[in-house]
Amino acid sequence: MNTLIITTRQSTARQAIDYFATFLLWAAFAFFAVHFFIGLMNDYLWESEAKGRLQFYFLLAVANAIALILWALYNKIRFQKHQKTKAIRFTRQQLAKSLDISEDLYQKIQDSQKLHVHVNSHGTIQKVVSETSAKTL
Repeated sequence: MNTLIITTRQSTARQAIDYFATFLLWAAFAFFAVHFFIGLMNDYLWESEAKGRLQFYFLLAVANAIALILWALYNKIRFQKHQKTKAIRFTRQQLAKSLDISEDLYQKIQDSQKLHVHVNSHGTIQKVVSETSAKTL
């Protein structure tokens, strides 16, 4: 399951429960599908026009499932080479340096919920005023 686009961290117990529940549901589906299919083929069900319709809808569902499985395999092969790269994690010092500000000013930006950032004509941060500190002035 490492090839999923969206992944979340799960405990081993939670993963085991998910796999077990998935296995049980697929086993139940296979059991009912096989018994239904055997009943249709052995004339176990009633003889009428309804049987023909049920056979048609069942075969249509099987064809739809096969088409979806083939489509999923095609997309897996198609997008296998386009793996997403993980985001780069920067430290506080690296982010402050990239913004060309001091670490204290960077921490002030992180701690404030609302603030006013004043920049010069080149886009360099000159002053940061927190809205809470602006009210006290």
